[in-house]
Amino acid sequence: MPAGAELSDRIDHALRRFDFRAATGALCAVVDAGNRLIEAERPWEAGLTAHSTLATLVGTCRALAAELEPFLPGGARRLREQLA
Repeated sequence: MPAGAELSDRIDHALRRFDFRAATGALCAVVDAGNRLIEAERPWEAGLTAHSTLATLVGTCRALAAELEPFLPGGARRLREQLA
């Protein structure tokens, strides 16, 4: 699941080409990967091993909040507030 610098690089590359569809597609791909991770790991059933999965998801959500700012500033702000 690309997040952090890798996600930022993908979005920056797309925006340099003025390809907004690719930039938002990169964001959607990360959200989809997060959803697949939740479905596969089922952290509500995993007990102690859920901590790693949840940490990954929270880190990914933080990266998404940062990268969403130019597209959905209000949504990015609300996501950051929820993660605080």
